Amino acid sequence: MQMPVSYSPSDDGKSVDPTSPHLALKQSPDIVAREIRIRQSVEMHKAAPSVVFGNLMLVLIYLFVDLQLLISTGAIYGFIPLAFLMYGITRNYFHLNKRERPQSVSRKRIRTIVISSLVLGFLWALITMVAMPYASPQTAIILIMASYIFATTSLITSPSIPLASLSCAAPILIANAIGPSYFSSCQLN
Repeated sequence: MQMPVSYSPSDDGKSVDPTSPHLALKQSPDIVAREIRIRQSVEMHKAAPSVVFGNLMLVLIYLFVDLQLLISTGAIYGFIPLAFLMYGITRNYFHLNKRERPQSVSRKRIRTIVISSLVLGFLWALITMVAMPYASPQTAIILIMASYIFATTSLITSPSIPLASLSCAAPILIANAIGPSYFSSCQLN
């Protein structure tokens, strides 16, 4: 029978069984924060294909529903920065796919994930808000439904970084809440 190896994670010199469920409580907050950042980064890396696929599907839905609307309103130009953002996510995915689990992840990386999620949310909110006032009611309903599904999916994609999930979903949900009221006021004029 093998005996568990004891080690000393703190300066007090007391040995701790590594299989103990209370080990995380005995570690310093820096070690716990580092491990959380590593798991957040790994989770986002695993979610990258679904993020790119979800954005691609939403682009195709918008283009299929009313391409002429997107062109005439200029909302199609919102797809250009979106393409650059998806390229960055895809490139990062393939670059990190060849590597082992990181030993540490900087706060800057987590901040970059949150900021890119916010930019993604604002891009979709902008595309929706530009196209919505000129869409027919049927087209508007389809765009709102597709955007809502995308926003709720983005909330699920990253449960370990709730700020990133919320920063992507909130602008889309707000745009969808404001869009129909703005749409109805434009139709009355």
